[in-house]
Amino acid sequence: MSTEFGGPTRADRDDADVGDTTSAGTGSVGRATVLASLVAAVLSGGLVYVAGRLFLRYLGAAVGNGSPLLGFGAWVVLAVVFGVGFAGVAAGQAKRGNSTTGYGLVYGVVLAVFAGLLAIPAVVTEVTRWEFPLSHVGVSPLAGFAVYGIVLGSLFWKMVNGRPLRPLFLVGRTISTVLASLVAGVVAGAVLVAAAPHHLVYFALIAGGGASVPAGFLVFLLASVVFGAGFAVYPARRVERQDLPGQSGLKLGATYGLVLLVLGGAIVIPQFLGAATAFDPPRLRAGMLLSYLLFGAVLGVSYAGIEAPASATPAFVRGRGVPVLGGSLAGGAVGALFIYLVLSRPVYFLGLSYLGVRPSVTLGVGVWFGLAVVCGLAFVPLAARAVEYRIGLGRGLLVGTVYGAVLTGLVGAFLVPLLVRSRGFAIDAPNTQPTVFAYLLFGVVFGGVYAALRKGRLAREEMPTSPAVGTKAQRAVVFGSLFGGAVSALVAYHMVSYVAILFMGSLVGRAGSVGTGFAVWLGLSLLLGTLFAVAVGPRLEEYTRTVDEFAEREADVEEALGPYLESAPVTTTATMAGFVYGVVVAVAIGAIAIPIAVNTVTGPDLGMPVPVLQPYFLLAFVVYGVIMGMGYGVVREF
Repeated sequence: MSTEFGGPTRADRDDADVGDTTSAGTGSVGRATVLASLVAAVLSGGLVYVAGRLFLRYLGAAVGNGSPLLGFGAWVVLAVVFGVGFAGVAAGQAKRGNSTTGYGLVYGVVLAVFAGLLAIPAVVTEVTRWEFPLSHVGVSPLAGFAVYGIVLGSLFWKMVNGRPLRPLFLVGRTISTVLASLVAGVVAGAVLVAAAPHHLVYFALIAGGGASVPAGFLVFLLASVVFGAGFAVYPARRVERQDLPGQSGLKLGATYGLVLLVLGGAIVIPQFLGAATAFDPPRLRAGMLLSYLLFGAVLGVSYAGIEAPASATPAFVRGRGVPVLGGSLAGGAVGALFIYLVLSRPVYFLGLSYLGVRPSVTLGVGVWFGLAVVCGLAFVPLAARAVEYRIGLGRGLLVGTVYGAVLTGLVGAFLVPLLVRSRGFAIDAPNTQPTVFAYLLFGVVFGGVYAALRKGRLAREEMPTSPAVGTKAQRAVVFGSLFGGAVSALVAYHMVSYVAILFMGSLVGRAGSVGTGFAVWLGLSLLLGTLFAVAVGPRLEEYTRTVDEFAEREADVEEALGPYLESAPVTTTATMAGFVYGVVVAVAIGAIAIPIAVNTVTGPDLGMPVPVLQPYFLLAFVVYGVIMGMGYGVVREF
């Protein structure tokens, strides 16, 4: 239709635009099919080449001499053919602007079953006359098909619609994520070089670099970008938000590092390295696990330093970094000098080096200063408020003296000697040698230096940050969980047997260590407490009102709980909720989950009965729930 002047109407132009778009879309489908198939083929084929090379050898034998490189080429050709089939199924969805990633995943699973398990082994057997049993297929090729489908589906609809090809969680974060990942990779890789070089050898073997630690370091750097991409999925968004002041880069990074340590460093990555190199998985060592935890922490700080510098460190450290660092170095130096003066030989530093990677006096001095920094950071939530209330040099020295006395009695006399002795160095525990007073001197000097450096900075701050660690809800979780965990562990230890604690240690491969068993119990308690906070915390006030209304209607309940509901309603409700939670945990975790986990690790012959019906063992979890709920409520309310 045209106007009287002969020009096209708006409807005519719209029709023309639609026609052009349709033709352009048809052309883009062809390009998207080829390009998405090639990219997905290379990525998935690379995964299979690294972790399941035997499958590619069989595939290569069907078309040539059995070389895995030839098999990789055959994989790419097949993947492009499969991509054409996918385009026929998903093109309509892509043209309408809908994501086809889900289609790709389903398509990849279908290919894994019908191509990976059935068609390809049958064709290889027919062509080569070699048996290709299902046991030789392995998990890696099947995972390769799934990865192929996901990448194919994700890229296909993005290419058709002109969207950015990167995953959505990396859009706007790519450069920051890569840079932060490389920084974290360098730090974690350096720890691996010093503490667990065998771990890097596995990375080198994947890339064909032989048993070369430097080559493994470079491969680990590349892998660190992949590890860092996981941080961009969710934690990075929390770092970027300005309305969450408690979410620091260090905290989120350390949490991500802990997840990476447990799932990646302890389980997935060793198994992957073993499968990719045809060797046994690398043995777990403290230095290796520490490197993954450190990777997460440095990643979080580095990312926050790029995207949101104000949230790089926890709030309780802001404005106190220089006083803490200055006090730690000064106090550490005075303490180290004292140790050198009271001992004819630096045996104490040699013992401290056992907490590192090798016996060395120099390393022991480094460990001492590391302890000094840790003790300096602990001073902020424990004693900084007392100094800053009426800040001055005298008050700093007084508080520092008290803090140093506490360090002497706990850290110097017990904690450090026990840790050093557990690493194989002969030292008395408790330590009553003169070296223990180095911790007292550290506290005195630290308190004075902290007060002197903090006074000037405090005068320039309009609103000083609180020295408390985390939010009130987070402190409630930690306090309640650890308090309840400690009490319940003692119940299990004394009322059941120390064997119950040894079983907990077996979950991490230390069945003969009571100390490790207690640590695992406390770790589980913290995890369960976090789940309690997620489930009950947001509704605690609502539950409190419900309990109060119920008590008003029931005279017996009012008589029993009335005084507690008036003086501490939140604590009372949290304690009751903790009791119910403890019963649930006793049945689900104590009676069923823990025995199954122990039997999986140790074997049924040396394991626990399923279910466990030992009454005192189950009682320990109920006690945990009550104490945890009470502690959680006290901190939340008061």
